[in-house]
Amino acid sequence: MDKGYVVIESALDSDTCATLREEIRALHRSRDLTLNSTHLIKAGERTLVQKEGIYEAEVADQAIQRAAPAILAFQEDRTLLTMLSVFLPEIRLQSQLIKLQYNAGDGGCFPLHYDSDETVDARRVTAILYLNSEWRPSHGGELQLFPWPCPPVTIQPLYNRMVIFHATRMLHRVLPSFAERFCLTVWMSVLKHNSPPPPSLLIKKGSPPGSHAELIARPEVMRSLAKVHYKDTWVQSLKDSHPESKARDAMIAEFWNDIHVLEKKLTELGIDTRDVTHNSSIKWF
Repeated sequence: MDKGYVVIESALDSDTCATLREEIRALHRSRDLTLNSTHLIKAGERTLVQKEGIYEAEVADQAIQRAAPAILAFQEDRTLLTMLSVFLPEIRLQSQLIKLQYNAGDGGCFPLHYDSDETVDARRVTAILYLNSEWRPSHGGELQLFPWPCPPVTIQPLYNRMVIFHATRMLHRVLPSFAERFCLTVWMSVLKHNSPPPPSLLIKKGSPPGSHAELIARPEVMRSLAKVHYKDTWVQSLKDSHPESKARDAMIAEFWNDIHVLEKKLTELGIDTRDVTHNSSIKWF
């Protein structure tokens, strides 16, 4: 996990994966899945900006539990959470929630994003299990991780492959999919979460040498730096993921407003993305 992620091949037995995939397919056919949307919150109002051809459901839904017993059993199995708690004792994982997803293969994709924010909820680890038994490169739908300041990493969504990464620190997106795509996402959470202090409180005038390097290495600062560094790529990913609409335009305008605020704050702190190198000390977990 020193690079912020790990890829596990043959995560489950093949028969279990086949059953999980068929349950997702059946739920889609019975119209029990809902269209995925990006939530835009502005001036206290929430707007849903829908994606095309991506359907999902949470296993917390009792109707889903009744229709998909294998997926329910997968959620209730705490083996993965227990093992990660052993290897990542500082995180103290307590619970997990599963979201199942079906991509119709019409070019649906996800923009650059973090799965969570430490100021919002207690999710800390994401694990994605892919169920695409006949996947080929022409199908697309790859997961792209951005463990900045290291270069992006593209991971094929191969059958029975699991990818695990930090939910609040790993920037990522999903490339357009041109074939049916099945996956389960497991979000593992801590019991309690404390909001980190804002970057402006972490450094003061007259700070001793080395404090800037320590500040830059903080996860909440790295998130801001990565967002600024990839701002153009981020905007393009928003356009790729959502059909043209006034809501999409508003979402992109809000993104640029956030960038202007971040750039101003980083300038006030004397921090530039060029201050970060591949050798910078990054604590992923």
